[in-house]
Amino acid sequence: MWNKVKNVAQTAKIGKSTSALEGQLKEATGPENWGVPNSMLHSIALASHDDNESDVILNWCFEVLKEKRDKFWRRIQKTLTLMETLLKHGSDRCIEGIRRELWRVQQWREHRVMEEGREVAGGIRHKANAIVDLCGDPAMLIQEREKAQGLAQKMTGIGTSIDKEAAPGQGGIQGAFKSPFDKRSSKKHGSRSRQGFDGSSTPNSGQSP
Repeated sequence: MWNKVKNVAQTAKIGKSTSALEGQLKEATGPENWGVPNSMLHSIALASHDDNESDVILNWCFEVLKEKRDKFWRRIQKTLTLMETLLKHGSDRCIEGIRRELWRVQQWREHRVMEEGREVAGGIRHKANAIVDLCGDPAMLIQEREKAQGLAQKMTGIGTSIDKEAAPGQGGIQGAFKSPFDKRSSKKHGSRSRQGFDGSSTPNSGQSP
């Protein structure tokens, strides 16, 4: 009887956690004309160290990248920004998942969108190319994760731990990194101020993105 109650409680906890994550994903990849706080992107990256939540995050991103309507170009740019953050701060599982489905990103490398007489997809192309470059160069990815570690430590005291003994290119990306965040430190900081989202600059699992 006690085990049954315990299992129900654990299931409820997982459901609540996933629901909160989906709320963050919805905001981080929304069509609104404003940017996303770095604190939220880092929070999503931290969640990726749970295998179930990692799958939720990747499936959400891949679903958004199916969007073909030009009027939702901001969703694509924000999703690519999130995926770049996952490469720099996320789990090994996220890195491998993005690498396996890299074609979903490559299709946006030359994408163009005209809005009110101006071309606004420069940020999409920039982010898509950055992700492809990182996935194709293990040494560059390690270097970028080290930079991200230093910045994160300065800003929040939470960093990225890189296994420097793992040689770039040997055994792939998986296993080359330790957890990018100390999971014991869950306190997060960051401004929630919203800024205008200009495309000319570089900027669920239970429900559908």
